[in-house]
Amino acid sequence: MKMSNYILLFFSICVAFYLPMNHYGMSVVEIGKEQLRYNRNLDNAVEDGLFQLVEKDSSKEIVLNKEKAEENFYQSLYCNFGIPTNRFQQERMKQCVPLLLITDKDGFYINVSRLKKNKNGVQVIEKCWSKKKPYLYTDRDYIYEFTLSNEIKLYNKKKELLIEGDYHDFAGKYPKSKILNRPAIFEEIRRKCIIGHLKEAMKDGLRLHNSVAKMLGVSYQFFFPTVAKEDWYRTIDDVSMLVIFQGYPWRSGNGYFNRYAIGGARIWKHSAYYVSLGENRKLYYHKEKCSKRGRRELKYSTKQECALNGAYPCEICRP
Repeated sequence: MKMSNYILLFFSICVAFYLPMNHYGMSVVEIGKEQLRYNRNLDNAVEDGLFQLVEKDSSKEIVLNKEKAEENFYQSLYCNFGIPTNRFQQERMKQCVPLLLITDKDGFYINVSRLKKNKNGVQVIEKCWSKKKPYLYTDRDYIYEFTLSNEIKLYNKKKELLIEGDYHDFAGKYPKSKILNRPAIFEEIRRKCIIGHLKEAMKDGLRLHNSVAKMLGVSYQFFFPTVAKEDWYRTIDDVSMLVIFQGYPWRSGNGYFNRYAIGGARIWKHSAYYVSLGENRKLYYHKEKCSKRGRRELKYSTKQECALNGAYPCEICRP
């Protein structure tokens, strides 16, 4: 074979490999840009929904307007994705939101799917809100109704007595309860209880949405996402909205955009907490005026941040 033929063969092989690889590289770059845009669209829609969530009634008490928050979320979502007036595309996009979840101070609401016929007799997915679900935990002697703060409702099973208030005030009165007498245990159980309820409700909501979507001929299987521990803690730190968005196809047609988004309403301002090393070489977080604060310490804005960094609540100041 002549040298010129070898050169042509080599060039042909290079072109054959280069073009698909270059096309694939461009697809990855485009998908990366598209993902950033979709992330921004979803985050902005959640923030817009939260903006309409919190209201004050005639007595200036904070109330949550779930319906207005939901409406604002979807309007923003449709506008962000460029379909503000396209009803057909809006219905398709709504199928990509299997559930919304809102955490309130003393319970949570979940927005799930059901089938309904529209004015034209066509079956569409309708979203409906559940009643408020409390953060309940029970042991042998008591039923605890947790909140997003230190406030708690406590039901004594034997005495059939219901009391409520800051759990610190019940510590001496109920010595049998480790939850009420050990701040570290209280915080651990409270977090596990609330997150556990949220997880179970979300799994049930996804199962319901899958069954409804299947009736409409949707083959995509919606799934429970892996939620980071830090994001779970954000949902139990303040009033918040959690959205699952799945099964939205990339414009390239290769795969789907799947994501969850969480936003906080920032209703309650939290005090600063100070983490320092205790005498037993363990980390503890303290209130500002605690006598047990160390010389070398780190400052955090929430108890959850302290816990994530391995610190336990101080037994003296009981933050």
